[in-house]
Amino acid sequence: MKIKKIKKLSGFTLLEMIVATAIFVIVSTMCIGIYILTIKANTRVIIMQKIQNEMRFAMDYISREIRLANIDYDYYTDFKITNPSEELALEDNFSNRVIFRKITRENEELGEEIGFLQVKYNNSDWVDITANNVNLKDLYFYISPTQYPATNDDFNKQPLVTIVMKFVDEGNQLETFLQSTISARNYTQ
Repeated sequence: MKIKKIKKLSGFTLLEMIVATAIFVIVSTMCIGIYILTIKANTRVIIMQKIQNEMRFAMDYISREIRLANIDYDYYTDFKITNPSEELALEDNFSNRVIFRKITRENEELGEEIGFLQVKYNNSDWVDITANNVNLKDLYFYISPTQYPATNDDFNKQPLVTIVMKFVDEGNQLETFLQSTISARNYTQ
């Protein structure tokens, strides 16, 4: 009778399999965590771009009107402006009145108050300039000179309007500030 030799089978032991599985789970968890962080960062960048595009559009819109018009001191009480002002009244070369303001109203989708930048030409209705997916939290106008006719100190100064805006995204997570000073091209003393 022949004795068969049992060959030692090569393979992994149970302990080696457990260690390999544990290393795989740890590496996979780290990769998934990095992937989730990357997606969150990408989402924040997209939201910031959306807010910045709205801010840029609003600032360009107001700036264009300021450059082509004069401050309409008749709109303000006693021809004097209290800084900061929440409304900006301009008068273009054709005596058309342009007024900018911030207004808040309820957004049904989000169930919260959202701020909008609005414009009004002459006696027309108010029109929204900003979209409803960003919230105009603050809007202030600092106007110089503050009265008409200008005082001796302000007599030869170019009329300036400093605009300060604060926008927030839909979830009120990201706030962005923008400030710019614009001078009118039409200079009347």
